[in-house]
Amino acid sequence: MGESDGSDGPRDKKRYNNDGNPQSSSILAQKIGTLEDGTAAFMQWLDLVNNQQYPTNSLDTRLILRKFIKDKQAILYDKNLGSEIDVEIKEGVPFCSYCNLPDCSHVGFTISLEQLCEDRCSNQELSTDDIVGN
Repeated sequence: MGESDGSDGPRDKKRYNNDGNPQSSSILAQKIGTLEDGTAAFMQWLDLVNNQQYPTNSLDTRLILRKFIKDKQAILYDKNLGSEIDVEIKEGVPFCSYCNLPDCSHVGFTISLEQLCEDRCSNQELSTDDIVGN
């Protein structure tokens, strides 16, 4: 049997933030879902919002939109994590600050939101009503 080299496995992996700088190993998180999971969560959220099942913090969906600034940022609430999630959008590419990845469910939700808002939203901060037109 070999001796341990002192590494703790996955915590020794390097990840990089959206600026290309290495992330501290103490803040690594695991990927939460896939892009497809995020798209499905967005569709569920949009259906509930379109049916005016407010307030949004009580919606029966895993991801809830808190704030959206087109081409800059989406802040989501992930009910499974009990936490707000910041998804930054730089040069049209969303990046999840929680998962430290460009392809988790939070990013999938944000991509769907961007597609919905492509022609009908300005660059200002938007509410759910502004986005869905209620």
